[in-house]
Amino acid sequence: MSNILTIGAGVMSSAISIPASDNGHNVKILGTELDKAIIKHINEKHSHPLFNKKFNNNISSLYLESLNQELIDSSDLIVVGVSSLGIDWFIKTMKNYNITDKNFLLVTKGLYINKDNQIDILPNKIINQLENINLVAVAGPCKALELSEKIPTHICFTSKNLYLANKISKLFKNDYYFISTSDDVIGIEFCSAIKNVYAIAVGLAQTLYGLNDLKNPESAIFSQSLLEMSKFISKFGGRSESTYGLAGLGDLYVTSSNGRNKLLGQLLGKKNSFKTIMNKELKNSTVEGAILLQNNYQILIKYFENNTLNKNDYPLLNSLINTICFDKQIEIPWKIFES
Repeated sequence: MSNILTIGAGVMSSAISIPASDNGHNVKILGTELDKAIIKHINEKHSHPLFNKKFNNNISSLYLESLNQELIDSSDLIVVGVSSLGIDWFIKTMKNYNITDKNFLLVTKGLYINKDNQIDILPNKIINQLENINLVAVAGPCKALELSEKIPTHICFTSKNLYLANKISKLFKNDYYFISTSDDVIGIEFCSAIKNVYAIAVGLAQTLYGLNDLKNPESAIFSQSLLEMSKFISKFGGRSESTYGLAGLGDLYVTSSNGRNKLLGQLLGKKNSFKTIMNKELKNSTVEGAILLQNNYQILIKYFENNTLNKNDYPLLNSLINTICFDKQIEIPWKIFES
């Protein structure tokens, strides 16, 4: 039996607690300042407010004030479940404690600009600022609500240390939660982040031509998305085959089938402007694909200008930058897709 501390009470970090608890491990879900209502609900109802089923007795919840060195010392694994916007807060918080040789599991997806002014993956940001820790990241197709219902789910744990990834995976894998492992951290993590951007494009294709559920444009945009993702991760040192596995194709399929990235795309396809959508239909919503572009569009444009990235290889990405970062009407550059 192991003790697992989950920092952040969002749906994904809460859902991944379920297979671990079913395997007999003790899981403490520690809420951030933004999670007080969720922690209150868990304490009173013993379930997450968005889940239908109750947690078993191996899961408990704590307010942020309970975080201390003793809690960290007693944890065999710390799950990082904050949003991408909360990573800086997480790093700052962890610097207050002795976490040397601690095992961490990162659920959060995203990219950032590193000290060399290059686009980079979140695991590197954490490892570079929290030295002497062991980090594994989670990727792949998983809807948290389905996992909470114990629907068969197959995801990927990635780390340069495959032994560590396999060791941590054993805490979670069971007869409904299946875990493959990979040492292609760059490829897997780039896929996990940029698939949110391309899910917007797939959602857009679902409504842009006036009728819902049109498969010709949707399948073409889906294929183009995978092609651009493959070229992108290869350019930054990842393995292109990761694009066609769980973290790429699998996760893009799930993300473009449901969720806020898809919804944003569908609303853009109805000729609404990005600013209007974010002030109306998606007001106060976190759309990870849009946040990623807004945080990184300047470096992406720089890559296009200095030919680090060939602009003609990324027509969808360029179109989404224009729409989301400059509020232009969406255009699908079909002619550039032709090869």
